[in-house]
Amino acid sequence: MWGTTYGAAVFIVMNFVVLPHTAVVKSPLSLPLLLNGVLGHALFVGLPIALAARRITNQSSFSTQAA
Repeated sequence: MWGTTYGAAVFIVMNFVVLPHTAVVKSPLSLPLLLNGVLGHALFVGLPIALAARRITNQSSFSTQAA
């Protein structure tokens, strides 16, 4: 769950905090585009990061127990 929350937060911060402070031309944001961006970042950014972090922490806990 935290991975999907992280992905959605990345989308929100990038679109409403970071991009307005750049020279990028602002495009209109409709509800379908907003939902697509939030769901896309939640599933394809946050979830893989959370799964990779879980796998890495599980591997490192096994290597420290064996030593």
